[in-house]
Amino acid sequence: MLQLYILCAELLVLFLSGLFGFLFIIYTYQNTKYKKTHYYRITHRPYLKMRRSTGSYGEYLIYNNLRSLEKEGRFLFNVYLPKEDGTTTEIDVLLIHKSGLYVFESKNYSGWIFGTESQRTWTQTLPTGRRSIKNRFFNPIMQNEGHISQLKQCLSDYPQIIYHSIILFSDRCELKKITLNQGKAAVMNRRRVASFVKKTMANTNEVLNPNEIEAIDQSLFPYSQTSEEAKQIHIENIQAKHPKHSKKKSAGLKKRSRSKQRLRLRQQQNAILWLVKRKLWNKPKWNRRSRSK
Repeated sequence: MLQLYILCAELLVLFLSGLFGFLFIIYTYQNTKYKKTHYYRITHRPYLKMRRSTGSYGEYLIYNNLRSLEKEGRFLFNVYLPKEDGTTTEIDVLLIHKSGLYVFESKNYSGWIFGTESQRTWTQTLPTGRRSIKNRFFNPIMQNEGHISQLKQCLSDYPQIIYHSIILFSDRCELKKITLNQGKAAVMNRRRVASFVKKTMANTNEVLNPNEIEAIDQSLFPYSQTSEEAKQIHIENIQAKHPKHSKKKSAGLKKRSRSKQRLRLRQQQNAILWLVKRKLWNKPKWNRRSRSK
């Protein structure tokens, strides 16, 4: 019996060693591939850090969907433009192309999304059993309008630029009811962005030549190399400006986490009860004949 246990332990060690080796090979391959991307060269963000960050991973997926357009334009990420009040505004992903500037606002959310162009806040609904959690967030169309406004100030020497505002949500979410009447921006799931951008490029006249694209890229590139301290100040400024939304969102996430914990505990309890009942059911009964003898 002892030899059997030893054999099982050795097989388990071999299996885990093989599994970890396989995972390490996958990680090495993905990391090497990632370091060759323009996203990494601009952000200098390590692969694991990018994958662990919901926001960064969403931005990378936008870039990955549009990667075939790299030869036609220039990408910039996390562009922190200065504002008149001393704060900054952050553009998630920016594509500089001969047909204009494509300004992407990334919302790597799940659940159901509700909103209109004119509403100041939109709603994210997260189903959790019988009840649902609702989180409010600032209208991303208005948010991107602020980004474009700052871009226009920085690029006042290029009045001919056409600005394309595109709001991208995760493929994990459903745009349940989004009302767009004014045509200020395009709102879609991330999987649709490549076909939409290519179609827009094909239907838009050339407004920038290669020299102008290069000059704009050079002028905006320093704003994409912001220090971690400046990024933290930017986050604190946003939280100070929208304290209610930040608190509601964090409270909603905590509530959802507690709901998941309760559901997991209930499932564990049900599993234990099922095992106990099964054990009692399979318990051997007394043989009355042998007892009477």
